[in-house]
Formats: sequence, structure tokens, C-alpha cells
Amino acid sequence: MSNAQGQNQGQSGFQGFVVPPLPPVGMSAEQASQQVTAGLRYILNQHQDGRIGADAAKQAMSQYLTSYFTSFNIRHDPQARQEFAGTTECQGGRNSGVTGRISIQNLLDGPEPTCQSWPPGTPPNAPIGGVRTQGDVHGSAFNPQAHVPSEGSDSDEDSTSEGRQQKKKSKQDESLFAWAAKAFIQESILSPRHRKVLELADNYGADIDASIKSLEQAGNIPVLPKKIWKSVLRDEFIDLGEVLAQVSSLHFIPAIQNIPNNLAEAFEFTTIAKPAPTKAITDQVTWRRAWQSAARAITFAFPF
Repeated sequence: MSNAQGQNQGQSGFQGFVVPPLPPVGMSAEQASQQVTAGLRYILNQHQDGRIGADAAKQAMSQYLTSYFTSFNIRHDPQARQEFAGTTECQGGRNSGVTGRISIQNLLDGPEPTCQSWPPGTPPNAPIGGVRTQGDVHGSAFNPQAHVPSEGSDSDEDSTSEGRQQKKKSKQDESLFAWAAKAFIQESILSPRHRKVLELADNYGADIDASIKSLEQAGNIPVLPKKIWKSVLRDEFIDLGEVLAQVSSLHFIPAIQNIPNNLAEAFEFTTIAKPAPTKAITDQVTWRRAWQSAARAITFAFPF
């Protein structure tokens, strides 16, 4: 291979590169998620080893996740299988689509639609795409027109009401979010420190009132209104203007200045009747005062 050809291959990052196989049919959601995470880390390692470029790695991970979400949704939703297969009548053997390891071009083209049933003994690395079996036909989605209730029949009325409740309580599919693939990629490459921050924020936010109550009993806490503390514990946006207003108001209260002890700080923290007003940050001095107070609260809640 010439140097020019090697450079072109390094820039594109597609030729001769294959990504790990998709989870096989019948695998549980938890096991499938673990296998996909391992596949993403494999692609990331290929990039870190210099075998593929950054753009190629990102595109491969995105396309790999898109194919996984599409395949997973099709396997678990009979209606999605029917829509994916379309109206094409298929005959003969199995689809000659993607098997085993998947090339980048296959991922770019997307899964091929199919409507034939798979025979027994299908190997683990089976082609992705629409799968239709006899069980799927009998387990199709609820059709309100399939049964017309007769007049005066209690069982028919109950079945109709249950069907309506099923329609109203449709479960949200988070894998269909437009940002799901990128969010999954970002989460899979987070450092242990970032994962710990997310874990603490989720734990605080599970019962924010209980977290605030425990915080009040801790002592030596940075003096901030409860509204700001809730944003800190949830790892949300903090308005430095509100922090500056709180710091400024404490600065001009002689009682707090003359009694710099834990009891005074706890008293001030727990007796704020309304949110502190916002004060404009006009220069570096006011910005530093506000940010230092906010930073003390953040490091108190996330000590690493």
C-alpha cells in the first residue's frame, strides 16, 4: 500500500474496519445494553490506537447505536416490525443482510427490511431487521375495531374500557429520542469521577426535601437560600445574581458579622422567608464574590 493510500484510509477510517456484532435475538435488555457498551468501547479503543479517525469513530458509534435501537425496537414491538417490513411480500430463505460483524457501509445503509419468518435454531449473530413469526401475528397490538361490544354486555364494556386505558397508558420509548445515541455515547466514555457526580446528584434529587433537611442538620454549611441549594444538589444551573444578592445581604447584617458561629449560620439558613433578590454582577470583584460562595456550596455537596 502506498503512503497516499494509507493517508486516505486513515482520514476516512472506514476501509477494512468492522464494528462488533449487534446483540442477538432474544437477549434481555440488560445484557444487550452491556454488549452494546462493550462494542462502543471497542470502537473508542480503535480510535485511541490510531486505527480510525475521530470523525469516523463518532460516526461509527452513532450508526451502531442507531442500528441497535432500530433492531431492538423491532424485536420487541410487533407493530414496529410490521411497519418496518412494509407491504413487500417476501419469499424464500432468510435475508442476506448483516451477519456477524457489521461493516460501516452496512451501518450507513441501515437494516434491510424483511418479512419472512426465521426457522428454528437461528444462530446468535442473526441478521438485524424486521422479524415476523407466528407468535407475532397472534400477539399483535390491540385493535379497538377487532371486537364490537354487544348491547348490555358487561364483559364487552370492560374489555373496551381496558383497551382505552391501554391506549392512554402507552409507555414512552426513550430510545427514540433524537439525542439518545449521542447521550449514550457521552455516558459510555465518562470518567469515574463524572459518574460519581451523576450518582450523587441522582441520590440527592430522589427526595430533595429530605436532602435539604439533612443538609440543615450538617452544620458548617455555606449560607445560601434553599432555592439555590436545591439547584446545587440537583446539579442544575445556578443564578450567580441571586447568590450575589444573598452574599451582599449577609455582608450588611451586623448580627451575623458579630456572631460568626455555626448557630448563627444555621439560623440564617433556615429562616429565609422568601427568595433572595437578584443583584447585577458588574465587575470581576462582584463575580468572584458570587462564584466563590457558589463554589463552596458545590464542593460541599460534591467533595472531590
